[in-house]
Amino acid sequence: MKRIRTRIIIAALAVVMVANLAYAAYFLKNERQNALLRLQATIDETNRLLGSITAGPLYDGNVEQLEADFSSFLLNPDILHIHLQENRGDIVLTVERECPLKNCRLIEHKIPIMRGIDELGEIRIVYTTANIEERLLQSRIDLTLLSLASVLSLAVVIFLVARGLTRPIENLTEAARAMADGRLDQEIKPSGAEEIAVLGQSFIKMREAIREQMRDLAEKNRHLSAEVDQRRSAEHERDRLISILEATTDFVSIAEEDGNVLYINQGGRKMTGIGDIPVSEVEIPRFHPRWAAERVLKEGIPAAMKEGIWSGDTALLAPDGSEIAVSQVILSHRDVKGNLKFLSTIMRDITERKRIEEQIRNLNATLEARVRDRTAQLEAANRELESFSYSVSHDLRAPLRGIDGFAQALMEDYHDNLDDTGRDYLRRVRSAAQRMGELIEDMLELSRVTRTQLSRESVDLGQLAEKSLQRLQKLEPDHRAEVVIAPDLKAHGDSRLLSIALDNLLGNAWKYSSKHAAPRIEFGCVSEDRERTFFVRDNGVGFEMRYADKLFVPFQRLHRIEDFPGTGVGLATVARIIYKHGGRIWADSEVDRGATFYFTLSEAGLTDKEVP
Repeated sequence: MKRIRTRIIIAALAVVMVANLAYAAYFLKNERQNALLRLQATIDETNRLLGSITAGPLYDGNVEQLEADFSSFLLNPDILHIHLQENRGDIVLTVERECPLKNCRLIEHKIPIMRGIDELGEIRIVYTTANIEERLLQSRIDLTLLSLASVLSLAVVIFLVARGLTRPIENLTEAARAMADGRLDQEIKPSGAEEIAVLGQSFIKMREAIREQMRDLAEKNRHLSAEVDQRRSAEHERDRLISILEATTDFVSIAEEDGNVLYINQGGRKMTGIGDIPVSEVEIPRFHPRWAAERVLKEGIPAAMKEGIWSGDTALLAPDGSEIAVSQVILSHRDVKGNLKFLSTIMRDITERKRIEEQIRNLNATLEARVRDRTAQLEAANRELESFSYSVSHDLRAPLRGIDGFAQALMEDYHDNLDDTGRDYLRRVRSAAQRMGELIEDMLELSRVTRTQLSRESVDLGQLAEKSLQRLQKLEPDHRAEVVIAPDLKAHGDSRLLSIALDNLLGNAWKYSSKHAAPRIEFGCVSEDRERTFFVRDNGVGFEMRYADKLFVPFQRLHRIEDFPGTGVGLATVARIIYKHGGRIWADSEVDRGATFYFTLSEAGLTDKEVP
């Protein structure tokens, strides 16, 4: 029995010792982690404070203040050494103390000393974990004494009740080993005497308590880490936003619903001239002239509280009492429950913009008056020019018919009385008179096109082209050409004017391709960017593109009249018709490689005043 009891006592004591050691190990591990987290928080706070309070004395060269500040930081048992090095090398300062333990971990941090964007110097701080090690050592001693006390107490109890408890104790021993290994989910079955059963229930409760504490500790650590991260992120975001607000020249302020001002940036203070007056003494409505303050109070703030934002043009009072035109925005800020927290306002000086707008208005008014005057003058001149051209064209017809008629009579009645030279002169006279008649007819056609009002309808340009080519074929039955007309060439315009335009374009293609061995004329359409572009292409003599700017100018010709007869008015007439339809016309060509004339037609068209 003694041997059994001894074994039972030894086994029970071993179980208790293992459990105590497991708990101690777990406790010391968490204690070390928590201590290191607190040390890290202390380091971050110390670095921040030391960096912020050192910049001023270092900039002023106040060594005594720096030494006093550093000495006060050495009161923190976690700090061993502080060394300051100024960039210029004028100030070098070191304060330190000995480490209370030989074997302790040292942590070194370097902090740049900033003033604005300038770096003044650097601080090197050495932290020690000696304080943590001392506290952990004391915890080990306390846990050891507590474990010994519990073991001795349990040994006495086990000695008194060991008989008959071998099996239940073995079960409890196994459970204790499982708990020591961290297997807190292992099942514990209390058995044996009532006391052993109670002890088993206690083990179960202890296991559940440990499990709950571990869960609570893990949750607390998670929340603590998240809170630290959120706080750091919030502080960083706040510092960034404040630096932005302080850098802007706009007026930025924050106030409560009752008008209590919480913040005004430096740009706002400079704009209103309030300097360093505390925000508690500031009343923003007093910065506005009366009309602007009434608009903000009656319109701006109610709209911002209802819609979340309001913007409009108001004004601020400058230090000299003059008004500063501003563009103002008012924002309402609410919490997650929808309760109003505060109002913010942003005001930007738009004095220069207002001045430019006034200049533009005055300039526009002047330009509009000048345009009206100039338009009236141009309209009158155009009417006079059209009337003159029409009258001249009609008045020239009778003399030209007389010249041509008398020249023909001379040729017929006095043919035998004239020599070859005389007959040649008469032919030249008749040719010149007939050419002058053609010019007059073309001028009248151009004048009629300019004055004609558009009568828009759906037009089949393919049919108009076929009719035009049939007329050309009848005039020159011996001239044969390959003709290609694309299908579905529909447009919207004046059919009579478009027929005139196609007569001229196809007539030119017919004429300038007549000397080719295999003349070819093509009329088609291409679509690009939802715009239809029609074209007339031939394989005739073409022209040099450097002269393309003369194509649509009346009486301008690119070929000799002896080679290709004409008056030089046809393409000008085409251009007037296309412009009248609101379209564009241009050409592409190479010498002896033919020419292509492109044109577009707008649905809207232009008025007579807008036609070039």
